[in-house]
Amino acid sequence: MADNKPTSESGNSNLPAGYKVINFSELSEDDLHNYSSQAHDLLVKNYKEFAENKSENAEVWEANIKKTGIDAKDGKMQIVIGVVDDKGKLVGITDTEVLPGVVDKNTGVDDSKNRYILNSYTFGDAAKDKDGKLIPADPEHYTQILQATKEGALEATKNLQTELEKSGVNTQGGLQEHNQDSANHQPKIAAGATTQVPIAGLDSYKIPLYPADVTGAEGKTMDEKLAAAKEGATPANLFMLDIKPSDSNQTMPEFMQGFGKAYVQANGALKDTPEQDPGYQSMSQYASTLPKDLTYKQAFDANSALMPNKQLEGVGLTDKDRADAEKKISSMTDSEKSTLLRETGHDYEMEAAYKAAGNNPAQRAEAVKKYPELQTAYDGEQAFREELGDRMTPAMLEQYQKNAAVTIAGGGLEEMQAALDARRQATALNNQRDSQSAQL
Repeated sequence: MADNKPTSESGNSNLPAGYKVINFSELSEDDLHNYSSQAHDLLVKNYKEFAENKSENAEVWEANIKKTGIDAKDGKMQIVIGVVDDKGKLVGITDTEVLPGVVDKNTGVDDSKNRYILNSYTFGDAAKDKDGKLIPADPEHYTQILQATKEGALEATKNLQTELEKSGVNTQGGLQEHNQDSANHQPKIAAGATTQVPIAGLDSYKIPLYPADVTGAEGKTMDEKLAAAKEGATPANLFMLDIKPSDSNQTMPEFMQGFGKAYVQANGALKDTPEQDPGYQSMSQYASTLPKDLTYKQAFDANSALMPNKQLEGVGLTDKDRADAEKKISSMTDSEKSTLLRETGHDYEMEAAYKAAGNNPAQRAEAVKKYPELQTAYDGEQAFREELGDRMTPAMLEQYQKNAAVTIAGGGLEEMQAALDARRQATALNNQRDSQSAQL
């Protein structure tokens, strides 16, 4: 088995007494079989249509969990992080697929040394009512259970990344699909607020076609079934995971292309012709709009700055974060501590000025006059307004301002400015392409 094992306490986000987080890779053979079967039962409750794919059988999951992820010829491996209740029953999971890059038959580009991360499922113990609404078995702790699985999955992914790098294998960024307009997905989106952010401007994305999507239509040709499946392809929003790619030379456009090919090759119905898959088409179209030198981290930072749900109320430093910070400070020299205090004090003064100015234009102008760096926060707010347009609500604006205050206090304005610059460059390129297309 792979050595990607978080401790049993990882991802423990305010869980009820007696509940614990488990990594399926650490389980005995009997327990793995037991919990894989329970995971499939939960999958049927949540996504019956996807559970029909043979790739989602419990036996297939067990085999994928036992893989190391090192050899691309083995195909995808899986990291499954679950939460079990005080009676030992599985009540939630996040399933992470480690997708091997593929050799492009058209270009000859060999991407087999790269691995792409897909959080393919996050779900808890819930059942759909007659109207299709998911009713959690434990509504009080449902979001916390999901959050614990997501946090554990991210930790396990980073542990795996460390192991794969020893074999010269690169673990690049990762994505997860959620539907922001679905009430069933809202708890899942909230549960990922500390580990992932939605990609702005990719609203046309459609989940890749799976084999079950193009079979079972008796009396129809494959072309007819494919056409029907494309027509009904499930729309979704893509969320970026907070992962630092092993290979920093790979650009965001290259990441999207590589991820799309790896996803279709591992799961799709159109393995030999990925360009026909609506999901791959969505990703390729988005990749073509990005600056050629934009990195995954820059794209993640840009979306973190623009979107309101990166940090939610009540989500702050973990005990480990605090301990790490205290350890770092205790090892500093007096001079380094003095410098840090001066910089931190300046940041806190700016945060106070930002909060005091609120939405008052005159006070904002005074704040910027005293602290020019604050213009970045206000420019970010304007970009956020433009990005969401009519969809922006007062609550979302308030959340942005809370996020901005945290960024200012944490000395993150420089990164926010870099993200805004990348965003503006992307917009300028899009406008240039649109202008050229209009002239043709």
